[in-house]
Amino acid sequence: MVDLSAVIITRNEARRIQRCLDSIRWIPEIIIVDDQSGDETITICKRYTSKVIIHPLNEDFAAQRNLGTQAATRQWVLQLDADERVTEQARRAIEEALSKESETAAFSLIRANHFLGRRMRFGGWSERAVKLFKKENARYEGRVHESLRVSGRVGNLNAIIEHYPFDTFSDCLEKLNRYTSLEARMMVERNPSVPLKECDYQMTWRPLKLFWKIYVKKQGFREGLPGLVFASFWALGHFMKWTKYWELKQNASGT
Repeated sequence: MVDLSAVIITRNEARRIQRCLDSIRWIPEIIIVDDQSGDETITICKRYTSKVIIHPLNEDFAAQRNLGTQAATRQWVLQLDADERVTEQARRAIEEALSKESETAAFSLIRANHFLGRRMRFGGWSERAVKLFKKENARYEGRVHESLRVSGRVGNLNAIIEHYPFDTFSDCLEKLNRYTSLEARMMVERNPSVPLKECDYQMTWRPLKLFWKIYVKKQGFREGLPGLVFASFWALGHFMKWTKYWELKQNASGT
């Protein structure tokens, strides 16, 4: 049996969590850290595991993931999101890697991102993600868009984890609104005094440059309409983040 725990953070993921859990039935320990879901997420998760931790997110994704890691009893941890699925190819690669004696502390896997029914190969959204690591050698940092800090060597597995972050375009907009609000508040905490000129640039020219980079330079146009929507969506996210930052600054100053 593979010496591995899976950790998944959730909030109102009843539509997607079952497909994720079905893909990891082979992992001996599954830990859910749930941000007080109001739908059937917890009920579904309890069909697969008794280890469901209810814990408020408090706008800190790193702390939520670290809580799941701490609860793991196995040497290795595979951190997932509810909108991800582990392929059979990834299962074989993980089992083979963990069966060998190695000084490697973590492994990255290929994350295949799907957008509006299409796997995105162009536009800069093809990525590797370090999701498999020894419990004692890694810790997440950063409240929003958290990153994994690994102590030790990181290897690469040529295996795919499928990622389906959005079910509909409305779902895209809902997540975009939520995450940009979090990011704007974090920006105010880190730097409340960005000059107005910088805000103006970030809300006007920067989104246009991002669209050009994704759609033209990184060939997002080769994805057809999903590529166009994705480039627009990414540029809109940058615009919304900085507009909310500017709005928070205005409210704080009373102007």
